[in-house]
Amino acid sequence: MLKRLLTFLSTFVTRQPWLTAGLYMALAVCTVPAVLKIEFKTDQNDLVGADLEYNRRYLDFLEEFGDLEFLYVVIEVGKDQQAALAAAREIRERVEQLDEHVEWALDRIPAKAMRYGILHREVEELEVLAAALAGNRDLLEKLGQTDRLERLFSFFAGLLDPEEVGRRFATGEDNHIGPDAAGGAVSLLEHSLASTLAALEGRETDSLARQLDAEQGGSLRERGYLATENEKYLLVEILPKKDTGTVELIREPLLEIRKVLADVQRAHPEVELGLTGRPVLQADEMMTTDKDMKKATLVALVGVFALFVIFFRRLGRPLLCILTLSIAILLTFALTALTIGYLTLLSIVFAAMLVGLGIDFGIHFIARYQEELEREGDVEAAVRNTIGTTGRAIVIGGITTAAAFYMTLFVDFKGLRELGFIAGSGVLICLFSMITLLPALIILFDSRAGRKASARTIRVPLLELAGSRPLPVITIAGVMTGAGFFCLAGLPYNPNLLELQNQELESVQYERLLIEDSDFSTWYAAFIAADIEEARRKQQSLEALDKEVIARTESVLDYLPERQLEKLERLETARSALAGIVIPSATEEVDAKKLGGALELLQGNLFDLADIVAQANEEEGRRFAARLLAAADLSGELAELLEDGSAEKIARLSPFQRDWITEVNGLLGS
Repeated sequence: MLKRLLTFLSTFVTRQPWLTAGLYMALAVCTVPAVLKIEFKTDQNDLVGADLEYNRRYLDFLEEFGDLEFLYVVIEVGKDQQAALAAAREIRERVEQLDEHVEWALDRIPAKAMRYGILHREVEELEVLAAALAGNRDLLEKLGQTDRLERLFSFFAGLLDPEEVGRRFATGEDNHIGPDAAGGAVSLLEHSLASTLAALEGRETDSLARQLDAEQGGSLRERGYLATENEKYLLVEILPKKDTGTVELIREPLLEIRKVLADVQRAHPEVELGLTGRPVLQADEMMTTDKDMKKATLVALVGVFALFVIFFRRLGRPLLCILTLSIAILLTFALTALTIGYLTLLSIVFAAMLVGLGIDFGIHFIARYQEELEREGDVEAAVRNTIGTTGRAIVIGGITTAAAFYMTLFVDFKGLRELGFIAGSGVLICLFSMITLLPALIILFDSRAGRKASARTIRVPLLELAGSRPLPVITIAGVMTGAGFFCLAGLPYNPNLLELQNQELESVQYERLLIEDSDFSTWYAAFIAADIEEARRKQQSLEALDKEVIARTESVLDYLPERQLEKLERLETARSALAGIVIPSATEEVDAKKLGGALELLQGNLFDLADIVAQANEEEGRRFAARLLAAADLSGELAELLEDGSAEKIARLSPFQRDWITEVNGLLGS
């Protein structure tokens, strides 16, 4: 049967070389649109069959909890913590503006997420806090009536009443307004005075939250920042919007985010930062693979062509062979587009594979053709003889190679099945092209203008030498094979996917940095529990494992306070006392005269209070008095500017008053 098929093909090709070549060229042109539409899926989940149990569990997790594949900006804290914090804040603010590409961005735990964070405190702390809040109900109510700057400063003037505060500071009465409370009030007053002065003079002002954070003590994590446990790295967590209508799910978000990072890096050259996370690693892997495979395929074609020319000592026939191979690879792309519809990170390597596998058929064909041409002296006869002889070996070799690839259709790994189908089909396409299209092109090339084609037998002295000494060759081969078996026993398997990627990529470098120099990694394993008790059992089991296996665990239990009912009971007195306080909205209208009067009253109270406090003759009292005097000077300076300032300057306070009072009221409300 194979002999009859090859006889038919040889007859058809030798009689109709133009038709054969034309059919291939037309088919190649028609397949170009399909090839251009072929998709490239970068998600590693596409390599795994959806019917496998572990992948079903993962898909169930996604359905229950949503997409939790975040991008992470990693910022090296270094020696300048404030610069790193400023960079993190700027990145978060600018990324949040990319609402078309980003769901949200976080550089610290948001306040609303910590709404019930107070319940994580100890019961004894809550008792003291509740008593303090209830005891200062009148003061908090006055502060809660603040809707403009003059009322805020009037509140401070009343709070820092010289006689009342001086008496409490000197006697240390436990009336919930001792030195700590007064110091906290002065801190808020200092920020309010300094920011009001900056706004009046047209200077940029930081928000109240930023100013309070800058002076807050404690570790980065205690202050709510997303940071590694060793505090070497700050993190900005970003959830990108994935475009399911495109194969490159986060291409546009990634481009925009990297533009932001480049701008922030220029603004903060002293800060080192980079982007990583599973989606970034996948996107970088896709771009690297795509670029490298195109380069590898091109280099392979050029290299094979160069070797072809060197050994065959001619240019035309090797060029025809490369043309045939290129068309075969194009047809394989078209078959992939029509059957599977996409390529993955694994199956894209088929093109480079076919260059090495498919060219063998052409080499065998042309080598035998030149021998037949030298013997027959006729192009068509040489082609027929080559198809009838070497063609049979080429077909058998091609079918067995394709069959080996097709065996992967029976494995569970979806990515390997797809690669096996594409590579096996590509081998068959290359095989058929080399015994049909290549002979047709040779006939057209070697039979031009009645010119008799030249032929030269290929000689490879090294192979001839090996063929003349079979025993040494067999011995060497046996020794090398035995050594190979010996080495095979100790060959390790490396499951680390990071090792597959270009180690020069920023995303890979920062992922490795997090893994090797902190307790954090953007990669994680998720366990689903039906209830709290099951979650507790699973967490305990995981924590019992070696730290080399499980670095750390997190569960819902970490965010559920203990003894909640008891703690809520302790806070009931404060809740009842504060329930009637209604916080008004901030207004933009500024009354310069009333504001100036409030500042003058505040200045006088601060001077008098400083004198009383300084008489305590203690270091702490003297420091506190110095702060009061500085605040009094600021109050006086503001009052003078309001009295002598133009309407344009005073108008600058309107937006500032709205924003600042809103922040103060938000702080009170929290």
